[in-house]
Amino acid sequence: MKKRTIFCFVTLLIIASCVIVVKFATPSKSVYNTNPDLSSKIVGSNNYAFDRLPANTVDDLVDGSDLIIIGEVIDDGIEGTFNIFGDEKKAQAFKEKYGENPYWPTTTVRIKVHKIIAGEIGEKDEIQYLQLGKPNIPDLQTKVKKSQKLVMILRNSDKEGIYYANKAERSIFYIDEENNLTSMADDMICARYDGISIKILEKDLIQTEYVKDKLQYEENIKKSFDSK
Repeated sequence: MKKRTIFCFVTLLIIASCVIVVKFATPSKSVYNTNPDLSSKIVGSNNYAFDRLPANTVDDLVDGSDLIIIGEVIDDGIEGTFNIFGDEKKAQAFKEKYGENPYWPTTTVRIKVHKIIAGEIGEKDEIQYLQLGKPNIPDLQTKVKKSQKLVMILRNSDKEGIYYANKAERSIFYIDEENNLTSMADDMICARYDGISIKILEKDLIQTEYVKDKLQYEENIKKSFDSK
């Protein structure tokens, strides 16, 4: 009887050891998409050199931003121009000296703000989003389209209520009907969110040092306009 008891104990010990070994030897499944399809992405800003510094972390994506929202495009946009120098005299001097056009085409759309993840826009529930390039053409920057729902990492322009993408296409994520994401960009730090829940990205964004320190994120004061 004693030998049988010892045998059973040893057998259970071996089984328990095997379970532990298997558990720790088997790599846990990543919450991110480790093999996103990058071939179908159209990234307009890849055609020019500006604002293409590497983004290797989520902190890189939010660094310098002023506002992070979930919003919806509510119009087709209007065409305008952008003075790359921000100063008329400098623009004209550049044009006279180099013969190059210092005015780039832009597209500005209205965004209905559904939720503020970080930052502040006062009591308004709408902003304007400025993109480089003409409407409906992915030159200079891929354009958002009417009715698209998006996560947007934005920076203030020099005009009140008008924002632009903090890191070009890397700052924009499409949201589908299941609240899963598709990045507009082909960088892995962004595309790894393709096909996964918006909750994962939101959690990563609010845990960055930049958002906690610079945008003073507080979960209990997040603002939602959905009830309006």
